[in-house]
Amino acid sequence: MSTEPVTKIFKQELINVQVAAPQQITTTPMFKKIKTSLYNACNKSYPPTPKSLNDAKIEGIWRQTLNGDPFLLIEQKQQPVFGTLSSLQQLCSSDHLFMDGTFSSCPSPFYQLYTIHS
Repeated sequence: MSTEPVTKIFKQELINVQVAAPQQITTTPMFKKIKTSLYNACNKSYPPTPKSLNDAKIEGIWRQTLNGDPFLLIEQKQQPVFGTLSSLQQLCSSDHLFMDGTFSSCPSPFYQLYTIHS
């Protein structure tokens, strides 16, 4: 699975087509014509949105960073805690912490997303 934005992947593939088969570039659809299909294909690689807290499961690659380090520090159904050991060390050694909670960007079925930064 790629972590690149869909638009970046599309642009790179256009370049690849231009290099490999320049005659095909004129028949390649514009991004805005196929973006819904591209995003739908991308979204299939994500787990389904849970209907309830009991359905919420954090498995596989979602439990670790891109480097393979553990990312799910505390696994509780209602309050999972995400971070890395190095981010915890940084928080502990900081003189100032900045915290914020948001309700509007929180994925269902959770109620609030709370972040702590140093």
